[in-house]
Amino acid sequence: MSEGSKHFKAALELYKNGKYKMAAEEMDIALNINPDYPDYHNQMGLIYSMMGEIEKGYESFRKAVELNENYTEAYLNMAIAQNEMGMHSEAINTFKKAQSASDARDGMNTAVKINLIRTHLQLGDTYREIGLLKEALNEYEKAMVLNPTYPDIHNKMGHIYYDLEDYTMAEKEFGEALNLNDRFLDAKINLGMVYFMQNRRDQARGVWQEVLSQDPQNTKAKIYLFSYFQIHEE
Repeated sequence: MSEGSKHFKAALELYKNGKYKMAAEEMDIALNINPDYPDYHNQMGLIYSMMGEIEKGYESFRKAVELNENYTEAYLNMAIAQNEMGMHSEAINTFKKAQSASDARDGMNTAVKINLIRTHLQLGDTYREIGLLKEALNEYEKAMVLNPTYPDIHNKMGHIYYDLEDYTMAEKEFGEALNLNDRFLDAKINLGMVYFMQNRRDQARGVWQEVLSQDPQNTKAKIYLFSYFQIHEE
């Protein structure tokens, strides 16, 4: 094993154990020995990110993709860093590069697939925060194609449809989330809101009471049951 590889391996172990400062020191040595290794720069970026040094992490990811233009994982990590830095349009462009790099490969391993899903969801969340609901829905749909059995994706899609006042589709998505996980309380609360907005008050009450039976301290369910009904019902 080469000297650089020894320090890289040591950095990985320290990183896994949450010793990020020591991991950064080992990676710095490894990079001084092998400055043209994309994996080393990507790992350094991950370490910086875990230390809260997002801008340094971004620079490391950027260096990794400069060295390997088909480095999907580094593009994904770079997009996430850009998103956290408020560089939303740049993050979207970087994410597209990640998709192109992934398409150029023969297959997609589990780690890449998970990162793709996570990035689609983060971009969707960003779009929703700035009011671009259809764009957010598009990102969530891309995530769902990669993993249609992930309840939170359906829950997020239900949120968008609810915001768009498409209560039929919102009910469908919240229902699908609950089909996948019948103890997904947030989806149950959201489904109750869909019922309420459609004047299906008894169904809404029933769903929220079910939430409280599973979680007696659930604040949202309490508010909807004991306050919302008092305000809206005659």
